[in-house]
Amino acid sequence: MTASLRSKGFNVDVLEDASKDGMHRAIDRLKSKIGPDSVVMLFFGGYGVQAGGESYMIPVDAAIWKGSDVRRDGLSIEAVLNVMKERGAGAKLVVIDASRRNAYERRFRTFSRGLAPFNAPDNALILTSTTPGKVADDSRGRNSVLVVEPLNTLNAQAAGAETIFNKTGVAVSRASDGEQVPSVSSSLSADAARLKLSLVVLILQDNAYGMIRWKQATDGYPDFGMTFGNPDFVAYAKAYGINGSRVDSAEGLVPTLEAAFAAGGVQLVAVPVDYSENSRVLVDELRANAAKRGEQT
Repeated sequence: MTASLRSKGFNVDVLEDASKDGMHRAIDRLKSKIGPDSVVMLFFGGYGVQAGGESYMIPVDAAIWKGSDVRRDGLSIEAVLNVMKERGAGAKLVVIDASRRNAYERRFRTFSRGLAPFNAPDNALILTSTTPGKVADDSRGRNSVLVVEPLNTLNAQAAGAETIFNKTGVAVSRASDGEQVPSVSSSLSADAARLKLSLVVLILQDNAYGMIRWKQATDGYPDFGMTFGNPDFVAYAKAYGINGSRVDSAEGLVPTLEAAFAAGGVQLVAVPVDYSENSRVLVDELRANAAKRGEQT
């Protein structure tokens, strides 16, 4: 991983078997190297624990017996992201291979599995070994699949970060027969256009608390306070140099998405949510199917 990143022009600082003090000194070194609009990457492989809805990297010398010890001895991943943001980093790339079973779970009164969802700042791209709250098995080989697959993609072709992370997620899922599904969180839309990344953003546009409104209407309640306005997402995207398109019908969804993926670059597709079929599918057909099952039994 180190050699591959250096070959791509990254200034790499490697820390193995990191202590608490070593982690904090590494972040201080990182802080001193970040310049305006620079691309910064954090890769962490080890144990990660969530406490208080936040994910922490655990050093080798941590003395953890309860949840508050995690916050005392661990290093918050979101805190590192905030350091990147405060120093003016242009793109913030994070790979966290730490969604393993909580080694301290028997010591805690209560605990949460896996990592917490990330509150990513603007222009951040985060890849974790599993979805929030899930746990990944340790790799059987020398390297975790979350290390092997990005290396394969990096060495095989020149690609943008978004493409590498997404392909890594698909490859890891396939390599584990669907048992491990990585999570990719992105807020890179505006920056992706500047960096010439390939990215399709799909927005489901409801303009209302639609399911609640439909259920209330089904139960005979009046429609009150359920509708709200949204910005024109297509116009908003174009203001940032991003191509935008709208889907006007169910039949138009697949062709619009295919065109967006084929066009390359950053594409935004706005899809309105239509509840007109809810009563037929969720009420009439369900009742009919239930009646048929009752007749068969």
